[in-house]
Amino acid sequence: MKITFKPVLTITFCAVFFNASPGQQTGSFETTVSFLGQNRTLSCHVPANYDPSIEYRVIIGLHGLGDNSINYRNALINSLSWSGIFDSTIFIFPDGGNDQLKDFYDPAGDEAIIAECINYAKQNYSIDTTDVILQGFSLGGRSALKYGLDNPGIFKGLLLNTPALQGLLDVDNIPGASLNYNYANSPYIPMYITVGSTDFTYTSTLDKLINLLKKNNAKMEFVGVNGLGHTMPNNSIISPCIPFFEDPSRQDFDLEIFEIEMKERSCNLNLAAGIYVRNLGGQNINTLDISYEYGGSVYSHTWSGNIGLYEHAFISLPQLNVSAGVQSLDVSLGQVNGGQSDPVLANNQLNYDFEIVSTGLNLPVNEGFEANETGWIFEETGSLFEWAKDNSVKLDGQSSIFAFNTILVFNTLGASESFNSPVMDLSSVNTPYLAFNVAYNYHQYTPPFFTDTVNFADTLEVLISTDCGETFQSIYKEGGADLATTDNPILNPLSVTDCFFIPSDSSEWRREKIDLSAYSAATEAVIKFSYISALGGSINIDNIDFDDASVISVKEPAGLAQFEMFPNPATDKVQLYYKSQEINQVEVYSLNGALVYRQDLGNENQTTLNLSALDKGMYLVKLIGSKQQSVQKLNILR
Repeated sequence: MKITFKPVLTITFCAVFFNASPGQQTGSFETTVSFLGQNRTLSCHVPANYDPSIEYRVIIGLHGLGDNSINYRNALINSLSWSGIFDSTIFIFPDGGNDQLKDFYDPAGDEAIIAECINYAKQNYSIDTTDVILQGFSLGGRSALKYGLDNPGIFKGLLLNTPALQGLLDVDNIPGASLNYNYANSPYIPMYITVGSTDFTYTSTLDKLINLLKKNNAKMEFVGVNGLGHTMPNNSIISPCIPFFEDPSRQDFDLEIFEIEMKERSCNLNLAAGIYVRNLGGQNINTLDISYEYGGSVYSHTWSGNIGLYEHAFISLPQLNVSAGVQSLDVSLGQVNGGQSDPVLANNQLNYDFEIVSTGLNLPVNEGFEANETGWIFEETGSLFEWAKDNSVKLDGQSSIFAFNTILVFNTLGASESFNSPVMDLSSVNTPYLAFNVAYNYHQYTPPFFTDTVNFADTLEVLISTDCGETFQSIYKEGGADLATTDNPILNPLSVTDCFFIPSDSSEWRREKIDLSAYSAATEAVIKFSYISALGGSINIDNIDFDDASVISVKEPAGLAQFEMFPNPATDKVQLYYKSQEINQVEVYSLNGALVYRQDLGNENQTTLNLSALDKGMYLVKLIGSKQQSVQKLNILR
């Protein structure tokens, strides 16, 4: 259903007192306004040959974090010569005020300075009120996106240079972490957005923003600039925004495929897939020929419907009958409207890699993250905090995998980063078991950085699926000090580098073991490792092993008593397996330190503990020898 929208312009002006008017001053100059209890600088540039008989374009430019209006005006006008590429244009750059480390939406009402800039231009110059452009860089671009989407009827267009959205929660309009962008207004204001390919803090976040804007039928031109970091692009990138704002359409026929939607892995040989396309041309699209290839065969499909300018459509492909293995789906757009050619071919093709599993892997399955992790899937969220391979921190071998969170970058509270195991047949062994090594520490801030001591501590959750990843249930969840593998938290980290936990030696790793015998009938089992943000922590995982409980490898830090407990969680009895011949006693403690169970051990390498008299809850099991000891947590369920 197409909704017709007529934007209603509502601007609330704060009480403003202008200093003595500079009149029709030209060149670069400053003026001051009284705004929200501050003297606020407007840095302006007016063409030297200003003619009051002509109506001028107006560009309102918002600077980024820590900058000021004077520097920003001088950079764009003097260094980049924007007055040359934007002819007959008056530039006004409002200063962010005394809170230079915030954007134009903090404090509340700060964004109204944009309306005051427009009002200043109206009062002092002859301007074309239908040709006002809102521009912003970095956090200024974030504010410009928010303000433009809230007030689409004011502006000819938005020129956004790396709008610094603060992570995926900001993009997704999560309350408390977002400015809450009015994406529904995307069709009603043209947007020209640039970002550099090496601006790594924002590239993945903006990729998701761009995709979301496309699905909201935005009139948008997105330009990725190769080799550019977090800075302004050159004029050859900027100047095409003017003809785009004048007429956003391109060729008569230009259709773009921008996403393939399908499962990355499935145990079903009949796979569903669909594509998202949008119309960038000047003519409505009524039919579209699509060709798609997988498994060495080419198929075709003709879609019919209606896609207007900058509108999108989701097109379901006929069901794919696939064979087992890793494959690629290649989709190409062909002729439109019954025989018309799309002259822009660069955006007509897209491919997607996927895996079809016919049978789960037999155990043992072992992964140390040393080479290509066959069958392991790392979920791509677009976050800066996704799991990644770490070649500097590992228990052994060449690498482990790593994730972290910090209050110093984005608000990621509650966000989850996950990776999944291969599909496994747990029935291939008698007592399936999971073990892995973890090194983790959390962040702690003390006065004067906070009024009181504050911990920021993430959580690791392990989940199991018995239906090839369709549904999951939790089997392990630890966070903060309980997950930490060292006694002292990371204290007052003030840089991203400070946030990382570097284990001093193998003793700052811990071997975790999870009993999977309750799922021993599962032939399509998948294990998910999920790292849940509470804004602080650094985690590495290494040596993930799936095997039979009686033979699973023990990889405890050197010098400690090495043992396995099975099952864990337990109900009444627990079986202990240990290697050292010097172990002579086992003790069980409650979490408040009370000794609740003791048993002497003989020369065997295994024993059974009868813990039926203990209440349900968490306990510490300690193996004691003449020269060594080791402690593990035990969960008793009733």
